[in-house]
Amino acid sequence: MIRFGVQIPQEGVDFSAVLAHARAAEKLGYDSVWIPDHLRAVAVAPGSPCYEAWTTLTGVLLGTERVMGGPMVLSEAFRNPAWLANAAATLDHMSGGRLILGIGAGWYEGEYRAYGYPWAPGGERVERLGEALEIIKRFWASPGEGFAGRHYRADGTIDAPKPLQQPHPPIWVGGQGPKLLRLAARYADAWNAPILFPEQVAERAETLRKLCEAEGRPMVEITYEGPVWIDSDGDRIDARIARNAAAENPTQQTYARVAIAGTPERVAARIREYVDAGVTHVVCHFGRTTDLRGTELFAREVIPAFR
Repeated sequence: MIRFGVQIPQEGVDFSAVLAHARAAEKLGYDSVWIPDHLRAVAVAPGSPCYEAWTTLTGVLLGTERVMGGPMVLSEAFRNPAWLANAAATLDHMSGGRLILGIGAGWYEGEYRAYGYPWAPGGERVERLGEALEIIKRFWASPGEGFAGRHYRADGTIDAPKPLQQPHPPIWVGGQGPKLLRLAARYADAWNAPILFPEQVAERAETLRKLCEAEGRPMVEITYEGPVWIDSDGDRIDARIARNAAAENPTQQTYARVAIAGTPERVAARIREYVDAGVTHVVCHFGRTTDLRGTELFAREVIPAFR
């Protein structure tokens, strides 16, 4: 069965709007809700307050009952990995075993510098992510087991909690490059493909399959996250694409190129292309958090086609 999630940005909106959207998604039958991890605004105007993701996610999971939830995806450098292992285990217990841990190497240099985090080349960021994943899995599996690497050292403690979900909450590693795919093959339960076209997902899926075989692990799940623009009026969608393509915000320009966009029929057809590429969980970013029209229309007209 294909599963569906909703990404709910917390940029420039009150938490009440984020929680209301998450609760609506749960009632509409979505399988997961996701909070993006950014410390500077990405998709809205500069100067908009950008609330911290882990705190927001905690409130969302405690304010819902059934739906799974996670960060889409954590920037590894923002949180010490041993601390994160503890925090994730804690939240997994608090939510009744509904946490999915999405994590990646980060990409937005401006937010690193704004908050005083060291910025490093892509290869080094991926290397740090690998060490972080090693620490997290060790803390979850064998509290007390430490780790010493190039970037991180943690002595371990027997007081570190184990998650409620066993062997641990699902780990989604998000990103695109070959080094990151190797980490997904070694550590992840799912590779999250962000804003890639179906043929790009299929190409990387074949590489990932070979990497999993080399690691002696079964093929990991493939998930997708990206903009989904849906409207019963196709002309309105075409206008939205044109408007975003002409915007000054580079994120809006990218979304205009890659969005799964159109009427419910067009959107469903496009999602089938991702399913054919191996995707089993689609996380939709419909747009503004305070606007539920896309979330509702997709649930009413698209999800039933895949159930």
